[in-house]
Amino acid sequence: MKSVIKSPEYRFIDLIKWVRGQMYSMDVFKEELARLDLFQSSKNIQVPVIICCVRHDFTAPSEIAANFFNQLQAPYKKWVWFEQSAHSLFIEEKQTFVQLVKDTVFEWNHTK
Repeated sequence: MKSVIKSPEYRFIDLIKWVRGQMYSMDVFKEELARLDLFQSSKNIQVPVIICCVRHDFTAPSEIAANFFNQLQAPYKKWVWFEQSAHSLFIEEKQTFVQLVKDTVFEWNHTK
């Protein structure tokens, strides 16, 4: 949170709105998410997939994501570890995440 608070892109009110948005989303989607079982849905999709996992996340265990990733069939799939993050990699390893997005977009644009 410290990096968000100190970031020139965000104001304190943005942090409050972000927390409210998180709470709203969980309230609206919690029942649907509780019923969602990706292992029961199709493992063959027609879009590229990148799964970003973080080493220190106790909220979303990487073993489950790895099992899903291994069963997934996609035209392009990639697994990326973020070694210094817990649950919010886009905050905790912002520069590395942004670089991954840039590199991926560049790669996909040049393989068509």
